[in-house]
Amino acid sequence: MYSSDSLVSFSAGAQRSRFTDGSLETASGGQVIVMCFDRLDRDLDGALIAIDATDHETTNSLLRHAQDLLSEMVGMLDVEAWEHAPALLSVYDYLLRRLAQANMFKDAAAVSEARHLIGEIGDAFRTAAAESLRTQSPAQSPAQSPAQMGGGFGTELAGDRPRLSVRA
Repeated sequence: MYSSDSLVSFSAGAQRSRFTDGSLETASGGQVIVMCFDRLDRDLDGALIAIDATDHETTNSLLRHAQDLLSEMVGMLDVEAWEHAPALLSVYDYLLRRLAQANMFKDAAAVSEARHLIGEIGDAFRTAAAESLRTQSPAQSPAQSPAQMGGGFGTELAGDRPRLSVRA
């Protein structure tokens, strides 16, 4: 019937990975950023719970993932495309340093501060992404790139990774 090797490909982890990989490939620039903020929220909420439970392994894992994700967001930010991008880059840099401190000292206050800032920025991006979807005309093809659609978000390939630009 099925070999044990073929069943491995049907595991929940493999299916989740296939789903998330596919959703990232088909998401617009704005949707990708919203997904990043959603995941940051989950990571930091989980880290706060893990710190409270003195679960250092989970705390470390979640805070490192949040730092990795923020680092990717730094790499996607196109500072030439938006006048406020350098300020956002400074906030991301601050958050990266704050999360590193939080991880070293298992500091719930530092995680809470980062969570608050990320929540504020994430809410702004969620609002902008929702507005971008509302202002798109129905005639626009889903095959169009976000840059072709306009509406505030754009992506372009820079080497092998997308770059995000946010237009005011």
